[in-house]
Amino acid sequence: MYQVYFYNRSGQYQVPIYLESDEAVIGCVFRYIRAVPKILVTENDEIVMETEDGSLLHPEFDEETFEGLRKRITAFSPLFGIDEYLDVYQSQVAEFEESGGREREVFESMIKIEIELLALAAQQGVDLSLLGWKNSGVVEAEVDAQSN
Repeated sequence: MYQVYFYNRSGQYQVPIYLESDEAVIGCVFRYIRAVPKILVTENDEIVMETEDGSLLHPEFDEETFEGLRKRITAFSPLFGIDEYLDVYQSQVAEFEESGGREREVFESMIKIEIELLALAAQQGVDLSLLGWKNSGVVEAEVDAQSN
């Protein structure tokens, strides 16, 4: 399991994003590489990827591979502001909670929106917890606890 951290310019992150596959990690890193000041990816507490200000610091890819990946993966371009993303995310949270955790598609959608929200927050240096955001891992744990 990989942990992806989106850092803001102050060197802070909200929560890690958990991804399971190499493909998901590469997709995530290259989607947000130019939007987020710093991205750090770890696996078993070891750094496996690191970016800063749009550059890949680790691991080193040859220029052709790097550009190929960057061209293949759609770059992050926010469609809304943080408030709008937060509203959509919170409506997904409410739907997931109402389903008692049975709606996995809603949970997957919630995570996708959450990643966009985390990227935008890192880009703008916003602390989402001050806006009432609760991360998907906490939401899932609370729903699981209520179901049991």
